[in-house]
Parts: sequence; structure tokens; C-alpha cells
Amino acid sequence: MTPHELEELVRENIISRETATQIASYYKSKQEQPKQNRLLLVFGILGALLIGLGIILILASNWDELPKTVRVLFAFLPLVAMQILCGYTLLRKNDNRVWRESSALLLIFAIGASISLISQIYHISGEMSTFLLTWILLGLPIIYIMKSATSSILYLIGITVYAMEIGYWNYPTRIPYEYWLLLVGIIPFYLYMRKKQTLSNFVFFHHIIIALSVTIMLTSLSKGEPLLMFIPYMNLFGIFLLMGSTPLKEKLKIHDNALFSIGTIGTLILLYINSFHSMWRYINNIEDIYFQFFDFPLFIPMLLTTIIGFYLFISKLKKVGWGGIRPLEFIFIFFFILIITFMKFPTIIAIGSNLAILIIGINTILRGIKQNHLGVVNFGLIIISTLILTRFFDTNISFLLRGLIFIGIGIGFFVTNYQLLKKRKAHE
Repeated sequence: MTPHELEELVRENIISRETATQIASYYKSKQEQPKQNRLLLVFGILGALLIGLGIILILASNWDELPKTVRVLFAFLPLVAMQILCGYTLLRKNDNRVWRESSALLLIFAIGASISLISQIYHISGEMSTFLLTWILLGLPIIYIMKSATSSILYLIGITVYAMEIGYWNYPTRIPYEYWLLLVGIIPFYLYMRKKQTLSNFVFFHHIIIALSVTIMLTSLSKGEPLLMFIPYMNLFGIFLLMGSTPLKEKLKIHDNALFSIGTIGTLILLYINSFHSMWRYINNIEDIYFQFFDFPLFIPMLLTTIIGFYLFISKLKKVGWGGIRPLEFIFIFFFILIITFMKFPTIIAIGSNLAILIIGINTILRGIKQNHLGVVNFGLIIISTLILTRFFDTNISFLLRGLIFIGIGIGFFVTNYQLLKKRKAHE
């Protein structure tokens, strides 16, 4: 797309100035990174990973036979060598992404190897969580100094594993508050990446890993009542949906829009779970349910996700109006009102969730027909079919009627797809 065409779209109020800048930045980054460079970058990262792991394995195989002084020397040798390599990269190869990513990755592996080797030589005992936290904190500055996206992804995986170690796997477990501080530590780099390379693969993987990491760790704040986390989780998936619904991201294919995909799948799963009216029977002290929402630390994710979600929704509403809002993007607000109002009446929550799924399914089918898009139509049919399938297990509908409903849905699949294909051929 040429600058002239972008300017025309801005002038006609089809896209905002900010979106035009992001599109221009995307095409510029594509031009700056030909396919050959991307392949070189991938092979450089894989090579750095293999070399780092290889060094650790070679040292481990002969470790006990070496004198203590030599072992200490070998413990620091990779660290010093990789620091020199990073220094050389900054001074001479700063514009070369392959060098920056590879040398940063090697230095991070060298830090981990040095910590573990010195601990072993001097018999310094400790827990896995302490080792991971030390490694993560020492690796964080390297991400900013080297501007390494691969190291940033490794950091995000590392803080998730660390938080799961102390929040889920270790005994006794505790709430990993430091996880959220560590996550905040990488946000400036993430925002930098989004600004410079909006639609690059590195940003795509950051979206996936950050979304999955936050989704996994939100439960750690539940204080043993994971069912009370339904509202924060629904808010969180609503936030992902709205972040993935910007004008630029809506032009992407669904599998390239990680935030929108995760938000859609998460929202639907929660709705399906809540469509079973027996779900809320498992909450302890349901009579005091409203007071439990204000317990520390449960009210923190409740408050933050609600504020962020409502802010994003109102911002989008001001830009596109109610006509530009999909039912999926409004569901977290509907769910919030439904739960807060009818918490003590599980049947009403179940009916509301069933209706919400039905509306989303019908809206998706209609949107697919309007766009002449078979994939969207079939996704809408799958949403409704799954709803019927879930009712298969908790209703007293006879087998004959259930069978007839499934046959009807199956015929609906064939007829809708046939009609759309016929419509396409007529336009060709």
C-alpha cells in the first residue's frame, strides 16, 4: 500500500492516523526484512540454543574428573566469552539482528550455566524457585541492552515457570505476587516491540505467550476458590478480544490474530461451563458470596480487569458506535451484570449463558453469510452445535428429540455451505 493510498483512507475517515502509521510501519518492516534474513535469523536463534545446551552437556559429562580450580574457571568461562561476544555485537554488529538475538541468547544460557555450576562446586543448596528467580533477574537487563525479542520470550516463559513452581507445584504453595512485578518489568520492551514491528512474528509470539501466561497465573490469586475467578477471567478474555479488534488487527486472518483468537476461545469455554446450572453449587459459603469478592487478594484482579475491560469497551464504543460492536466483545459486561445480580440463582445464570452462546452463534453465522465466508459460517454452526451437545448431558430431553436436533443441525451445515458455494459461483 502506497503512502498516497494511506493518506486517502485517513482523509475519508476509513482509518485513523495512528492506524495509518502502524500500516506504514508494517510494510516498512517487511521491506527491511527479506525472507533470506528471516531464515538466517531463525537459524541463528536455533544455533545459539543448540550451542548453549551443548556447552552445558559437555561440561556436565566430564565435570567430576576436573580439579576444583579448573571447574571454577570453566564455570565463568562461558559467561565471560558471551559478554565479550555481546560487547562486540553492540560495537560492530548492532544493526544485525541475527547477531543481537544469537549473542543475547547465548549470554542468558551462560548465566544459567554459571549459577548452577558454582552452586554445585561449592555445594550451595537452594530451591529451584530461587535459582530461577536469580537467573530471570540477571537476564532482564540483557533484553533491553541487546533489544532481543527471543530473550524476551524466554524471559516470559521463565517467569511463568517460576510462578507456577511457587504457586502450584511446590509445597506449601503461596501466592506468587512477584510474578506480576516481573511481568511489569518486560512491558516497556513489549510496547517498544509493538510500536516498531506491529505485525512481526516476534510480536505475534509475545501476544500468545503473555496472554497464556496471565491466563495461567490469574488462578493463583483465587485463595482456593477458583470458581470465584469467573468474572476476572471473563473480563480478561474480553480485554484480549478488544485488543485484537483494532482496525489494523481486524484485517488479519483469525490464526494471525492471537489475542482475538485466545479471547474468543476463552470467552466461549467460560460460557459453556456456566451453561451448566450445577456449576455454582460447588462454591463454599455461597450465602456470603458477595463478601468473598472483596477478600484480599481476590478483589485485585476483579478490580483491575473490570476497569481495563470497561475502559477499552467504552473507547471502542465511542469510535464505532453500537453497530460496530460484536456480541462477543460485549459478553464480559453482560456476564459481569449477570453474575453480580443473580449469583445466588444458578438457574438464571445458566439460562443467561445459554442465550448468550445462542446469540453469538447466530450472529457469527449471519456475519459469515454477509461476508460470504464459509469459515465464519461454519464456526457459527460449530458454536451452536457445541451448545446443543453440552445440553445433551444435563437435560431430560428424549434421545429421539436429541437425535432429530442433531440431524437438523447437520442438514443446516450442508444447506448453508451449499448456498454459499452457489452464491460464490454466481458471482464468478
